[in-house]
Amino acid sequence: MSFKVGQEVIVKKALNGAVYYLGGSLKDVPLGSKGKVQDMLADGTMGIRLDNPRLGIQGYWKVHLDELTLIPREEKADSVLETQLLAEVPKEPKDNQEREDNKDDGNTIYRTRNTFIEEFRKLFFVGKSKVPKIPAFTPRFNPREEFAVWIRDQFPELEQYASKGTYYLKLVDHQYEVSRAAIEACEHGAATTRSCIKSRFNEYLKCFKRGKGNFTNNVNGLTELIENVSANLKQKSGSWHYGTTLVRGVK
Repeated sequence: MSFKVGQEVIVKKALNGAVYYLGGSLKDVPLGSKGKVQDMLADGTMGIRLDNPRLGIQGYWKVHLDELTLIPREEKADSVLETQLLAEVPKEPKDNQEREDNKDDGNTIYRTRNTFIEEFRKLFFVGKSKVPKIPAFTPRFNPREEFAVWIRDQFPELEQYASKGTYYLKLVDHQYEVSRAAIEACEHGAATTRSCIKSRFNEYLKCFKRGKGNFTNNVNGLTELIENVSANLKQKSGSWHYGTTLVRGVK
């Protein structure tokens, strides 16, 4: 397959398994990442400008042509249409203060956005593969522990994908609702722990709020942290980690 500067492409594989032909791993640029051809280099290699500026090296990545595929025209048209339509949907609040200032409006925004995307898929993606629904995250008394149970139940292969640094499509398809649940779990975790554990919850909280780092690894890391510091989730007997407290009924 030949490519030209300016063509839209998708990263389809890494020629060396989990490592790209010119170096770097799937943690740097997950499979399925989209971008445009920017430079034609030597020996069948090229530089691409990724749509997500957080990936690669400030949004730039060098690959072999066999690691790419062109975006189908039909998918490109759908993507442009979706972008135009989603631009009309209210954006979610940027931070906690804005959520507090517009608490009622925020809830409406979340419902509006979820409903809009669902209706969009029904109208424009008939006959195509649809993202399967998962049960909503609705914690009753302990968000941090219930988050870990919910994640392991809905995404049983998470640990396997995270250990290999590979792209977990099912998880990324539900990135919006998983991020919202993770933020709630982090906030509860930070409020019910102290010392180094509190700091780690706050670190994950920043990652999910700002969309930083590898999403699959962040979800798995937060889940493992909760499992390690929560006595209710320990499958084997173990000592309490300093800085943790067992809290029930905390709102």
